This record gives sequence, C-alpha cells and structure tokens, in this order.
Amino acid sequence: GILEPMRHEEAAGSRRAYHLHMSRYSPGIEGVDRSTFIAAAAAEGIPFSDGYQYPLYRQPLFERFRRPEGQDCENGELRHPNAERACREILWLPQNLLLGDGAEDVRRCVEKLAANADELRKR
Repeated sequence: GILEPMRHEEAAGSRRAYHLHMSRYSPGIEGVDRSTFIAAAAAEGIPFSDGYQYPLYRQPLFERFRRPEGQDCENGELRHPNAERACREILWLPQNLLLGDGAEDVRRCVEKLAANADELRKR
C-alpha cells in the first residue's frame, strides 16, 4: 500500500501520544517524493505533516549537553538508523481527521493522488 500504519511495537518508548496517527510513506507512490505527496494532499484538504526533520537526540537543544550517565558516546555521536529512517518516511495526521467520515476522506485523497501519480512525478 501507499501508507502503512505504524505498529505500536515500533514505538520504542513506554508511552505513546494518541493525538497523531503515524503512517509510513515508504515506498509510497512510486517516484513521488514525500514532500510532493504532502503538498498535493494539502491541496485536497488533508493536512499530512512530515513531523520531525531529525530524531530527538539530534535536536539542537541537546547538542550542548554532555554525555548522559550510562550513555557510551556524546550526543553528537549517537546514531540510531531506525529513528533517522522514520524521520524520512513517516507521515503524521491529526487523529481527529479520522473521526466520522474523515477516514473516508483520507482514503479518497490517497487514491486520487495515486491515480494521478504521473502528474505528481512532474512536480
């Protein structure tokens, strides 16, 4: 499929936010990059977001902190490939859009974008 719901067990933390629905846009619509998909969906009234541009441990706020106790390396040396991949692939959708007929609106939007993939690849 175009969107693959993120499984609960993929979240590494013990708590989870329920105000956003996260889906993986990978492989997505072949040849249509995520930012083009997001812009096209917004034009159809569906406000997908690409979320964080980089993982929490790479946020500038943490760059100035020294290595936390029990961590083997400095924050700037941390590498978590799955977290970095998620930042490149995940789409966020406010969960309230999935209430009522909202899920159907999202489905129709995604199907419309997939049907018009040739036009989207030209952008």
